[in-house]
Amino acid sequence: MRQGERVDIPFDDVSDWMIMMDTTTLGGFTVQFMRAQMDTAERAEHDQAWGRDFGDPAIVHLAYQADEHPEYLVEHPMCVNLAERYREEMGQHLAELEEPNEQGLTELLNQAMTGNGLFVKALVEAGANTAAQTPSGKTALDLARQMNWPHVIGHLA
Repeated sequence: MRQGERVDIPFDDVSDWMIMMDTTTLGGFTVQFMRAQMDTAERAEHDQAWGRDFGDPAIVHLAYQADEHPEYLVEHPMCVNLAERYREEMGQHLAELEEPNEQGLTELLNQAMTGNGLFVKALVEAGANTAAQTPSGKTALDLARQMNWPHVIGHLA
């Protein structure tokens, strides 16, 4: 494929994400695409209904500026902002989180694979089983190494 080339995929394979923090909106490709089809008055009405200014519909922010939030260059903003709440909730449900999900992953395996270091730290400190393995035999440390997540590896090694 080349940039600008048209690609057709089934609608069910399309997904989007959006994180709203403070006055910044990250992601929201679909919202910005729809807003780009609106005239100025319609965009203003849309933003007022949401209670936030989505800004220029031609710009989709993927991350905070490093000088504003350097911690987001290592950890996902969701992980940083939910870490303490996650720790509290997880502590009450660790036994349930040790059970593998439909893909055969425990919570620790899932968080290690997705790079949520603060969640991994909380799980390890609460006593999560670091020897648990994926159906293919990989541990959380194996997954973190495979994904090259040094901020996760440090909590598992």
